[in-house]
Amino acid sequence: MRTPSSLRTLVPMALGSTLLLVGCSSGGGEPAGGEENPAPGQEASAEQPEQPAEEPAPAAVTNEQIRTAIEAIDVEGVDLTVTDSAATEGADEALDENKVEPAECRAALENMPGVGSSESAAVSGIANNGMMFGGSALEDAQTAEELLAAQEQMPERCAEFTMTNAAGETGEVAIAPYDQAPDGATGYTMTTQAGGVAIDVNIVFGTVGNAFVLGAFVPEMAVDGQQKLDEGYGQLVESLESQAG
Repeated sequence: MRTPSSLRTLVPMALGSTLLLVGCSSGGGEPAGGEENPAPGQEASAEQPEQPAEEPAPAAVTNEQIRTAIEAIDVEGVDLTVTDSAATEGADEALDENKVEPAECRAALENMPGVGSSESAAVSGIANNGMMFGGSALEDAQTAEELLAAQEQMPERCAEFTMTNAAGETGEVAIAPYDQAPDGATGYTMTTQAGGVAIDVNIVFGTVGNAFVLGAFVPEMAVDGQQKLDEGYGQLVESLESQAG
């Protein structure tokens, strides 16, 4: 039987790992380079062909706007505590103190916005009933879409990994497809098991311009969790779309 104390220990790690795992198998686009220098004796033509007028790009979403959107989520029974870090205390300690295998999953976790050597930040809101919403303002929309595409591959590419602490105790994490994600989003279920206790987190991901956003819930703790997830995630996306204009 899962005791309240064991849930209090495991749930923060599972929810925090939800945001950390966003980095698995993600890749960013390379910055645009400068134009090549012309060959000696070759000069660029003074006349350039006319370029068609480009539509103005949508305004970039900021982490402050993501925070505003999360704070504005209004779902009955969901009281979010919002922070500006991708890792909760439990997940941060797990990454710092534990050995993660296979190694590529640890490398991916360290590159998650707000974690390790990453210079990006993330915003998350976690409720005491196992609900969570979060997001990160990335460099551009292409980077956000690449990150979303990487999540679709997670159940296959990072389906299982282990975390071993200094005492030699090993916890197991498994990722399986989740087929109830809202339109335009992708999702999976993350199962964290340690000390004979296992807990599931259902997670959905999506993008709004350059923003990567997510919602999650722990079925064992969140009453009507799927309904709350759908409502909160929809409000998060709608708010960001409105702010971005």
